[in-house]
Amino acid sequence: MSEINISPRVWTEFFHTFSERHAGWLVQVETHDSQTGETVALQIASLHSIESDLLDEKNPRIDLIVRVKNSNRFSSNLPR
Repeated sequence: MSEINISPRVWTEFFHTFSERHAGWLVQVETHDSQTGETVALQIASLHSIESDLLDEKNPRIDLIVRVKNSNRFSSNLPR
C-alpha cells in the first residue's frame, strides 16, 4: 500500500473535499502501531467523514468517522 503525506496546514481543506467525494464509499480502517508492530483492522464500513482537529497546536489529530452497517458509528482519533 502506498503512503501519502499531507501537510497539517492543508488538512481541513483536503479532508473536507475528500469526504464530500467519497462519503458512503466502503472502507476498511486499518491501524498500525509502529512501536509494537501490531496491525488492527475494522470490518468494512461506510465512510462518513474525515475531519481534522487543530485546536491543540502541539497535538493536531485526524478524526476518522465511519458508519458500520446495522450500528451507530465508529470514530477514531488518529494521532499526527
